[in-house]
Amino acid sequence: MTVYDWAEYRQASAAAKVHAVLEWQRRIPQQMVVTAGKVHDANRTIPMQWQAGWTYVQDRGYISFARLAQMQACGAHFVVRLKQSMHWQVVACRPVPLGPQGGVHLRGDQTVRLAGWPEVELRLVSYQLPDYRWVFVLTDRFDLMASSVARLYKERWKIEHWWKWMKTMLKIKQPLGESAPALPLQLLAAFVTDLLWRVFKAFGHFPASLYEFVTRCQELSLVRLVDIADGALRQALEHIHDHFTHPPAFSRPLLCS
Repeated sequence: MTVYDWAEYRQASAAAKVHAVLEWQRRIPQQMVVTAGKVHDANRTIPMQWQAGWTYVQDRGYISFARLAQMQACGAHFVVRLKQSMHWQVVACRPVPLGPQGGVHLRGDQTVRLAGWPEVELRLVSYQLPDYRWVFVLTDRFDLMASSVARLYKERWKIEHWWKWMKTMLKIKQPLGESAPALPLQLLAAFVTDLLWRVFKAFGHFPASLYEFVTRCQELSLVRLVDIADGALRQALEHIHDHFTHPPAFSRPLLCS
């Protein structure tokens, strides 16, 4: 990132930071803002739009009372890991089931008031990982089971794995341009490519993993379709080819004036 003179970070290095809202069900970035690396994750100046009814799952680096209040004001909800250094007052306690629940052991389900934000009652769910580490998850969702809150936060790790996949398969760490607009364009192209891979795999009914589908396509990118020996991959590519060569007919036009 040293070629990015606009990406201020440290004296001897540069870095950029991507602030994104990923619609996890479809794995489509709903919002994306690129800033210099020194900008804090929870900076209020980052122009994010919160959607009513959405639940935003975030890491503890995004703890900001002003930011969480913005979400609530927009009718949105949050599930965020709480820093253990923060203080809170317990208002009420609810029993939690014994034994593992979705790979974690629930240890508490409380209504709390946070120091620094005492006017709002929130929910604090705590659980213990198999390595005995404790995790405290803060949310305003009182309608969910405690185990559902824990599982929601665990979904955040799948986002981390998806981002690692993007950086590895699409070489995002290798900049294609040096200007400030270049990186967002490169990221947008990577997101579109990832989405097309998933669409093509689904269209072709390829049974193996997305990684195998992509790597096999990359290996055979210069081989004629009729010469591909891999039966599953060839069948998938033929199905995709037929779909785009002979698109399905519609009973009425898609666009009407």
